[in-house]
Amino acid sequence: MTLKELHVALKALGYPTALTQFKKPQSPPYIVYILTDPENFSGDNMVYHSTPTVQVEVYTKDLTSTGLIVVNAVKNVLKDIYYTTEYGYISEEKLYMTVFRFSIEEGD
Repeated sequence: MTLKELHVALKALGYPTALTQFKKPQSPPYIVYILTDPENFSGDNMVYHSTPTVQVEVYTKDLTSTGLIVVNAVKNVLKDIYYTTEYGYISEEKLYMTVFRFSIEEGD
């Protein structure tokens, strides 16, 4: 999956989705995805291959009902990709955050 394919697939879920950040505050649920540090294959003080990595963050008011539906929808988008998942709660915003991290193909 390329970054463009990921963008199209996440937008198709019907929730507000943005690369890096929104221009205006959003009401949950919403999705933000960012490019993170690449995975590098290196040797002899050179990088021979660099694989972009992505972090998809899903923000919800709960992890039951609606929140779980959104998280499961993102899992379905990523069903053919190896990813790791992390869950957290942002007390200041009273939001749950589910983070999916994975490598992505380069391309348009």
